[in-house]
Amino acid sequence: MAVTQFAPALIGGLYWQRANRRGAIAGISLGFVFWFYTLIVPSMARTGLLDDIILDQGLFGISLLRPTALFGLNNFDIWTHSLFWTMFFNIGAFIFLSLFTEQEKEEIEQSEKFVNVFEPRRRDKERKRLSKAPTVLEFIDLMAKFIGEKQAHAAIAEYLGEREIDEKGSISDEEIPNLKRFTEKTLAGSVGAAPARIIIENYLSARGSKMEDVFNIFGTVTKGRTATREQLGVLYEAAHVVASGAGLQNILDNILKLLTQQFKLDLCVIRIIDSNTDTLTVRSQQGMSSTHLGESQREIKRDTYIGECFLSNASRVVNDSDFMDKPVSAQIIHREGIKSFAHAPITIEKNPVGVLSAFSRSAKGIFTKEFIELFESLAGQVGVALRNDQQVKRLIEAKAKEMELQIARTIQKSLLPKESPTVKGVLLDGGCVTASDVGGDYYDFLARGKKAVDLVIADVSGHNVGAALLMAEARTFIQANFKRVDTCSEMMHSLNEFFYNDLTLAELFITMFYIKYDAESHTLTYSSAGHNTPFVYRAETGEIETLDAEGLIFGVKRDIKFEEKKSSLAHEDILLLYTDGITEAENKHGEFFGEERLCRILTEHRKKTPTELKEAIISAVRDFIGTDSFRDDVSLIVMKVID
Repeated sequence: MAVTQFAPALIGGLYWQRANRRGAIAGISLGFVFWFYTLIVPSMARTGLLDDIILDQGLFGISLLRPTALFGLNNFDIWTHSLFWTMFFNIGAFIFLSLFTEQEKEEIEQSEKFVNVFEPRRRDKERKRLSKAPTVLEFIDLMAKFIGEKQAHAAIAEYLGEREIDEKGSISDEEIPNLKRFTEKTLAGSVGAAPARIIIENYLSARGSKMEDVFNIFGTVTKGRTATREQLGVLYEAAHVVASGAGLQNILDNILKLLTQQFKLDLCVIRIIDSNTDTLTVRSQQGMSSTHLGESQREIKRDTYIGECFLSNASRVVNDSDFMDKPVSAQIIHREGIKSFAHAPITIEKNPVGVLSAFSRSAKGIFTKEFIELFESLAGQVGVALRNDQQVKRLIEAKAKEMELQIARTIQKSLLPKESPTVKGVLLDGGCVTASDVGGDYYDFLARGKKAVDLVIADVSGHNVGAALLMAEARTFIQANFKRVDTCSEMMHSLNEFFYNDLTLAELFITMFYIKYDAESHTLTYSSAGHNTPFVYRAETGEIETLDAEGLIFGVKRDIKFEEKKSSLAHEDILLLYTDGITEAENKHGEFFGEERLCRILTEHRKKTPTELKEAIISAVRDFIGTDSFRDDVSLIVMKVID
């Protein structure tokens, strides 16, 4: 209801030439007064905000002033009653004051421009206003300022059709008013109906004067806003393409299609650096087909515009191919009939990885500053697409590696002994704490009845399924042959021959320490393949000895000899075998755990069982590095003589 109070002034202003400001203000003011009195006051009285006596007796006790039956009109509902009286006084005041008060000069001018805007003007009036008949070219020039030269020519060509034009571009006097109206309608689609009428009237009267510069500026701003909307639309579409989740090739192709379609370019190319050949190789192409221009590789040199663009990480633009300072590029461009072109670097984290190129055979000077800003933004979108593709590939590779490591962990876990064997006169225990990355540690107990046992500890280089499989192969070989092989050196020699070819091809190696222990004689026989030397704590003297034997790691040389040595153990002596995951454990200061600390812990915990000693060593390593996780596997075997 309140909004309707503006209707008389709006409609009257458009269709009644006598309407003026005083009438409009008076009508709206009276309309709101009676709207408040006939609609708001009754509502407030019924809700208790006002005394309802006014509804029964009227204002000042005058019954004709009752809000719901004003001047005795009581046959309408409250809405119709209010609408009737508000419109009555609104329209009445508007018409009365407009008729009996003079219009101001500005009101007269505005009424001439807006009232009867769709009715044909008298031809004599239009001819009188145009002291000098405009030409078609002037109408084209006016439209070009606001909608662009190409669109202006297309519009005027559609209008003229079969109409005759003289050699000066003029048309008959009778046709000028029609052309004016056509031009006005054309401009209205870009700037709106009212501004279009003002522009057409003032421009034709001001042509040739300094006022024409004002229209040039206004037209430039209008076209700039239109171009900005188009550029934002292209960037939005490009971002949508990149975020679509499609494959990289589809994304690159669609970005180039968008570029060629929106800007009528003859050729657009995306080239990406090939690290193997150090050249820019075509990844996507849209437009004209040319084997040399579009599909060939480009060497990265500064004697070409594309090479300079890549090396300088900055755009290169040539708006007129007749003026080029790089002969190598000029030869190709002139042969293909290119008139203008532009290159923009494609970057990932500010590092160039390719070049986006655009070529035009039809026009010069089309690569403006505004277009290059858009062009560089599109090159940035291509860089985002390339980066996303790289990240997806890394995720896939990481997932595959994680699956591979999980397989390796499963293999490694299955190789380790489930429990320690029972051997006369000794207590045995061993353990392996795997690192976050799978290592190649392996240890085993090979019982020969109740009175003899073989101990083996090994470390396979590498942290993958291949290393785990080699470990499994080594365990299988040892399990199958330890009972029939009499000496440690013979076992080591057989293992080296068996693994040599596989280790060489895989570029891996294995270190191992092998011990045969006879519980009856308390004798140790051992050989080493480049493994960490085990420690023996001598209970009688309190000293620690090392078990050392000459021997190369497996996989270095086929025909080598492994030294075999002997030693003996006494009551309460302790044998400790370990891998380098213990001694090479590193803390945050870059210090290694080392053999000295390991020997000190062995001495301090000599009274404990092998299981307790094992746990003490692992706990000490964790305390040293400051974390529960290890960078390399930690494996050890502890044997203590109790008889």
